[in-house]
Amino acid sequence: MAKISFGVCFAPDPPASRWVDLTKLAEANGFEYAWLFDSHVLWQEVYPIFTLMAAATTRIKIGPCVTNPGTRDPSVTASALATLNQISGGRMVMGIGRGDSARRVLGQKPVTVDEMERDCRLIRELAAGREVSYAGVKIQIKWAEHELPTRVAGYGPKALPAARRVAGGVWGGCGEAGGRGRPPGGETGAEEEPKGRKGYDLVSDGGGMAYRTRIRTPSFAHMQMMPRLARGRMIPDLFASLGAMDFVLADVDR
Repeated sequence: MAKISFGVCFAPDPPASRWVDLTKLAEANGFEYAWLFDSHVLWQEVYPIFTLMAAATTRIKIGPCVTNPGTRDPSVTASALATLNQISGGRMVMGIGRGDSARRVLGQKPVTVDEMERDCRLIRELAAGREVSYAGVKIQIKWAEHELPTRVAGYGPKALPAARRVAGGVWGGCGEAGGRGRPPGGETGAEEEPKGRKGYDLVSDGGGMAYRTRIRTPSFAHMQMMPRLARGRMIPDLFASLGAMDFVLADVDR
């Protein structure tokens, strides 16, 4: 049976000590991951907080949700995560994306999918101590000693294949369902919200309004774990499980 892992994700507003305390609490309650949003203008810088989180815990895995290769030079990110891997005993995980929030707040566009894939591979290899070619120069972080597990945030026909090539997991995945195809006059989009990515499907006949609208909230994906959660439980337990995932069930798929 596949293992379901649970994690927590924080938007690191001051004080940093709050996220350290909550990470300790998450570890004590069996959570496997603790993530921080990485947008250095919108929130506090994550790497000093990661150091405090790592020093205060022993088991929980830690990482950015998500970093990007445009805010910092990829070699800087690789060195920072390799250093944190030594401090934490190999518990760092890199979540990486194109830099939607971190780049746009600076008036810059997110990096391309090709750039993200290239730099994701470079960061992962450098952080593990392997030699890479960087701008035509061979470089290596010789003291790095731990592998760097990677997750990619993305959706759509370019980002998802890239994520499969360079990462051990993917966040997102909203957009057109595989094999379904977009109807004439149809458009698909998505936006981020606190619980995940919300998908939209619109179909129009060319007028000023869509005649068909479908909204799929993040809880639709969360609900897919219900069959596993239901095994061996009593019926009253299911209501608590449903409420934990989304207490407004009418909002799951509409």
